[in-house]
Amino acid sequence: AARSSVFRTKLHQGAAKNDNDTEEPPQEEGAANEKGKEVHIEDMEEVTMRAMLRYIYSGTLDPDMLGEYDPCMALAKASRQYDLPTLVHVCTDCLAKHVDVGSVSDILL
Repeated sequence: AARSSVFRTKLHQGAAKNDNDTEEPPQEEGAANEKGKEVHIEDMEEVTMRAMLRYIYSGTLDPDMLGEYDPCMALAKASRQYDLPTLVHVCTDCLAKHVDVGSVSDILL
């Protein structure tokens, strides 16, 4: 998760919290679990999460994910949320190929 400062922070914060607590604290969304270094994410589709993790760990992407507007837009939003600037750039380049009157407001937001 070194490519994402957000994941790196969540993993380290969760480990620090659990080192200082004797009881298991309630699991907040995105917080890491010390036992398995798990980060729970509930605000993203599984296909988007898988694509983002594939990028984080291998630096590669499924071309099908970038070839269609909706999956690419979801990946662009997730990559912004999780601080993956290179992936944001890749997604915006692909989204530029899909810009039309109907999609321009989504891209700008």
